[in-house]
Amino acid sequence: TTVTMKCRTESLLYICSLCAYIHSVYSSSVLPIEGKLLEPGSSSLPANVKISLNGEQYTTLTRRDGSFTFFNIPEGIYLLDVLSPDQIYSQVKLKVSPESGTVVPVEYKYPGAARSAIGYPLVLTPLVKVSYFQKKEPFSLYKIIMGNKMMVMMVVSFGVMFLFPKLLSGMDKEQMKELMAQQKEQGLDGDPSAALKKLFGMETKDDEDDD
Repeated sequence: TTVTMKCRTESLLYICSLCAYIHSVYSSSVLPIEGKLLEPGSSSLPANVKISLNGEQYTTLTRRDGSFTFFNIPEGIYLLDVLSPDQIYSQVKLKVSPESGTVVPVEYKYPGAARSAIGYPLVLTPLVKVSYFQKKEPFSLYKIIMGNKMMVMMVVSFGVMFLFPKLLSGMDKEQMKELMAQQKEQGLDGDPSAALKKLFGMETKDDEDDD
């Protein structure tokens, strides 16, 4: 009986030692990645926001206080993305080195942006709020007129049609005779204002009868 108990004790010690050895070897080859999301000026914390490493290779959710942890991440380089439906965050590249026990992050504000060093554990704040709806612009008559080329042409045409006779009325007789002579040379015999109306297709029925 004593021998049996001794064998069992030795076996148990051996198993415990082996488990401790395996755990130490495994622990030395992986590291956790930790961080937190903050939303300055917001009364609520970003809880249950999905965080991913290398797409869907590793995923986790933020806790009530906005913190998150990836457990047992092996050595390598990873891209961390915050998959928030309400906010846009920077993308973070992480170099995980279990042998030295370090996690070195660099931040990219947007795709193609220059990288910048950030601290660890990660503290990420949103860059911009996601907007799903376009804000309705207020009514503007100016934008309606100036945004339509046909409307602009019509306004200019009416302006010329009404201003041109006033310009003619301010001319002296010599200038009027000279203008009439120039019209005859160009085959535009008649009243200059009538010729202008005809040019814009605004000749009236009375004008046609007079002709």
